[in-house]
Amino acid sequence: MGMNYVIDYKTIEGQRIGDLDQRVREQIAEGYQPYGNPYTFEINFYQAMIKTSDRDVSGVRRGF
Repeated sequence: MGMNYVIDYKTIEGQRIGDLDQRVREQIAEGYQPYGNPYTFEINFYQAMIKTSDRDVSGVRRGF
């Protein structure tokens, strides 16, 4: 099995755990996967999300 490279990372939030659950499902449909455990800060819930690739794209120039 080959190595997977993280090609994108973001943190999503929800005011309620059900909101966060829905946002996680939406991000999974976009090719992301949860990274680590969800956490809370003040009144919101957060989840780190990553997108991976089996190719190293670190040297690929992006349009920004």
